Amino acid sequence: MDKLVHATIRGITATFRIPLVVSGKSLCAPVPSYSTLLGFIGCCAGREVYPDDVRIGFEYRFGEDVSGAGLGVDMETTHRFEFKNNKLRPHPKGTSIRSYEFHAYPVLELYLDNMDFFDILKRPAGIPTFGRSQDLTWIEKVETTTVTQKPTGTVGTTLMPFPQENIGGRMLRLPEFFDNRITGMTRNPVNIRLFQVVSAGSLVDNPNLYHINNDADEEHAIYLHEWAGIDGKE
Repeated sequence: MDKLVHATIRGITATFRIPLVVSGKSLCAPVPSYSTLLGFIGCCAGREVYPDDVRIGFEYRFGEDVSGAGLGVDMETTHRFEFKNNKLRPHPKGTSIRSYEFHAYPVLELYLDNMDFFDILKRPAGIPTFGRSQDLTWIEKVETTTVTQKPTGTVGTTLMPFPQENIGGRMLRLPEFFDNRITGMTRNPVNIRLFQVVSAGSLVDNPNLYHINNDADEEHAIYLHEWAGIDGKE
């Protein structure tokens, strides 16, 4: 591998739900999961995208255009329904209110090893979002960049499999992707693994690091995720 597709994607808000947490306040993960990024790419492609289509690397940041940390909490009204007498009808207890976290002014630097996605990101088939349908994004730049593999480097804020030796960071148990191949059935989470949020500037040793050749910072590297496999096997 000597080339990657690089896209810079921006938004006003982002809501990266932690997919296996469904009760209480809806929490926003510090970074997007790889399943979320596959969904984002699939929206742009107008089809389902799976790990055998592409390897993904990314750096993520938010809050640069606002004072404070850029993490907020909002509320939305939810309409409840019940199924009774073979009919779906409004629940007698009425609506409820749900709180959820969100990021303000998110920026995603996305790297893909499949050159076919260059034109897809240039002319997306769908309207890409950072989470919910209202978290609209715009793709600011798409380019190809040459890279060189390197064993050690400093990364931007990203997501890597746990553990990463001598590096701290929040741990998240996440599926690598959701299988949506069977029509009429709910999505199936695949390869549920423990991941680690690695902060910008962390020095990492990993065989899946790549240096962008025209990057003036010779220590900077992109982690390109190595999938566990479509059947959950290395």
